[in-house]
Order: sequence, then C-alpha cells, then structure tokens
Amino acid sequence: MRLLFEGDILLHYPCGGVSVCLLELMKALGTQPEIRLAAMQMTASPLQWRKTRTFLDKINPDIKMRFLPLPGRLAFALPGTGRYFQHGIDLFHAFNGIVPPWFHAGRTKLAVTFHDLVIFRHPGISAPLDDPAQAAYRRAAELADVVFTVSDFTRREAIELVGLPAEKVRVAANAAQFTCEDAMQIRNRNLPLPEKLKGRPFLLAVGIVSPRKDYETLLAAWKIFYRRHPQWHLAIVGKAGWHCGDTIRQIATTAGVVHFQEMPYEGLLNLYLHTSGYLNLSYYEGFGMPLLEAMLCSAPCCYAEGSAMDEVGCGARAIPPRNIEAAAAAMEDFACGKIPVVDAPSFSWTESAKIYAQGYRDCLK
Repeated sequence: MRLLFEGDILLHYPCGGVSVCLLELMKALGTQPEIRLAAMQMTASPLQWRKTRTFLDKINPDIKMRFLPLPGRLAFALPGTGRYFQHGIDLFHAFNGIVPPWFHAGRTKLAVTFHDLVIFRHPGISAPLDDPAQAAYRRAAELADVVFTVSDFTRREAIELVGLPAEKVRVAANAAQFTCEDAMQIRNRNLPLPEKLKGRPFLLAVGIVSPRKDYETLLAAWKIFYRRHPQWHLAIVGKAGWHCGDTIRQIATTAGVVHFQEMPYEGLLNLYLHTSGYLNLSYYEGFGMPLLEAMLCSAPCCYAEGSAMDEVGCGARAIPPRNIEAAAAAMEDFACGKIPVVDAPSFSWTESAKIYAQGYRDCLK
C-alpha cells in the first residue's frame, strides 16, 4: 500500500498542531510492514526541501520524497503536476482537510482528515476568507473515498455542517507526542523555569491567540483573581493568530501576565509540570491537544465545555464557555488546591494509525 502525504505541512512544525499530528501519524504508520510512505512538496526553496527531508529522515530515511522545485501557483498550472505526484501511488491523504488543485480523482484513492469545522460553525473568526475555505472543505468531502475526524465531536460536526454521510466518516483521535513517562523524565531533570516565573505560583494557558480561544474571558477572570492574589502570575504560551491585535495588546498590558509567543518543547512540558492550574477556555475545539498535554503532565485542569474537549478532559473541571465568573472561581480553586489532578485519557498514535490503515484498506478494496 503506497501512501502519499503533503510534506509542506511539516514545515510548520512544531508551532502548527496539524504538523505535529502528521509527524506522529507517519511515525506510527511507518511501523506497519504493508505501508510504504511518500511525501510531496512544491517549493522553489532548497532550504524548505532540506527541512522537510530532515523531518522525514527522523521517521524513516527510506520515505520517498517527490519534489517539484517550483512555486505552488506555477506548479498548480502545469498539466502534468498531478500525474507526477500520483504516479505509482495507491492513496493520497489530504491531512489538512484541503485537496490540492492538482489531485485527479481517477488516478488514486483519496483520504481526508478534518481537524475541526470552525469555519462553518463560527464563520469569520478563524480565517480571512471563509467562503473559499468552506468551498475547499466541501470539495474535499465530495472527492474523498474515506474521511477521518480527530474526535466524535468533529465527526458530528462534519455530518451536520458539511453533509457527509455517516458511513463515510471514521474517528481516529489525535494523541500527544509524549507520554507520562516522558514528562516525568523532564521533571527529574529539574529544568529551570523562565526567569519571570521563578519563585512565584502561576496559572497556565496554551494556544494560539485567536478569537475562538477566548482569551478575553481568561483575562477578565484573571483581573478579578489578581486583585486578590497579586503574588501570582498567569503564563500564556501562544503565537498571534487571526484577528488578535486587540487581544495581544491586552495581554501585554494586563498586570501579572507573562506572554511567551514561542516555547521550546521541553520548556512547555516544564511549565505544564510546575503550574498550579491549566485553563483552556476555548469555546470551539476539534480535539484539544494542549488540554491532553497538561493532563499527561499531572496538572490540575479547567476547560470550557461544549466541544471536543469534553472527550479529552474527562474528570477535569468543566465550566460554561464565555463565563467570567466561573473562570475566576476556578482560579480561586486552583489557588486553594481544590481542583484535583485526574488521569489523562489513553489516546495513542499506535491505535489511531490502525484506524487510519484500516480505512485505507477498505477504500482500496
């Protein structure tokens, strides 16, 4: 079984959640003897090609790479692009939910993964061009032989909002890129915290700064909490996303808030391991990777209910979305140690890879 993925996605690692998930899935699929992996990339930059090749070598140096040294728009215009990428391939997997223009449905089978459907449920908050994005998702759903979603919540959203038939959609949950054991190894190394957090208790929020992450509610609740507890800090880890200028300015000017646009992998785990409480107040998540990571690091957790985080945060403190009072109360309970640590759910890339592989087999029959 010869599978083709888009290598361009890996260029966003580790800041892009989809890139992290693709890398981990390819690692897990690479252990299955009947699967042969390949990646394609269109770029005029040798540096980008080498970066992608480095990621693939970490998975398996035998992964073939189909490289077209042209800018994407020019490559799309060439009539032979699809034939070049799809030749000798059994199935192309559009892991970011969008099928490239060069794909020809008659040449190979197609798998698509939808990570969330926020552009349908909350148009206008996640991307500057909703209509083209929605059209691209609908095209992917129509062309796909099998569609995967990363949670039961996203499966229901895909059926309702995109009109996918239920029998076409399978759930293959995401998983973290580390285990509880990996986290404990970081703890045992006694890594130092960032200078601004040393010697002070802190709460933690992780996620790109964009409207659906609802940092507005987080900051409003923090101001209530901070008036009573000025010795505490709120650490926010997340780069700027869409429509976030006002939020970034508010983060920068709110007392007690420390913002990290980027954080090395081990540094982020160290924050999870030392925080007195992790909050994710996003009102729409297709999965909820940072919540899972915090739980794996034994951090007490609080999240906004009503999306896929209900599947991830089993037993953690769930509060209504966009509720400042409930968020401030959770912060008080973190400070008093009233929110217990709960076991993280047992998501596994090995198990998800089996679901993906069976889906591939079924549509290749």
